[in-house]
Amino acid sequence: MNENGFNNTRATIKDVAVKANVSLSTVSRALSGSKELSEATRERIVKICNEQGYRVNALARSLIRSRTNVIGLIVPEVTNPFYAEVSLGIETHARQLGYNVMLCNSQQDAKTTEELFGKVDDWMRNFERDMDADRSRIQRLKEKVLTPGELYMIIGMLTALRVSHDSADKRLASQVDTYPLNQGQISVFTEELLKLSLEQPRITAWDVYNVATEIYKPGKTDFPAMIPQNGAMADFLLSYNQN
Repeated sequence: MNENGFNNTRATIKDVAVKANVSLSTVSRALSGSKELSEATRERIVKICNEQGYRVNALARSLIRSRTNVIGLIVPEVTNPFYAEVSLGIETHARQLGYNVMLCNSQQDAKTTEELFGKVDDWMRNFERDMDADRSRIQRLKEKVLTPGELYMIIGMLTALRVSHDSADKRLASQVDTYPLNQGQISVFTEELLKLSLEQPRITAWDVYNVATEIYKPGKTDFPAMIPQNGAMADFLLSYNQN
């Protein structure tokens, strides 16, 4: 435990929230410069972050800035010592420049490599269109103000999705491909959402999404489940917003 009340391991946004006696979403808004918070509250939270070296999550920041700072690296065989050493050198230099590296293994398959490049080309070609669509969806979430009753309904629906997904009854299980939150995550999500409701009278669907994204982080969610769950939550809230 250091002099600021934190363990010597890297502090999390939850540590900052506990120290500042606010919700996770309030910390996120303070670090993003939200005008919904007073300058005094924002400065107090930023000071706590600086005292113990908390760093903003790169995935969440990339969503706001529409820039991922991710470089794709395709190698023939990741287990080959030569390519492993080359990959490490590239990743080390990229990190020094503020980039992360996504490593793909082509397994020396020319067809697979062509397919990978094809997907990258398609992604680049449709980037602006997809980003415009993402901005539109985000704006819809920000404009949707939720009543207390709707917050409780969302919590209940998330639980129902999880139960249906794991049900032995195929009639239920077949209706849910991916659940936004597992049962343990729903408990954390519910607590943070209720705390947020005590701090601000006006909660939007975007606020709800941001509470969930704090759970979708390495160390809190298994990486293979992180992106599908995040997508499922966004789809769930957008679908709810249309009702």
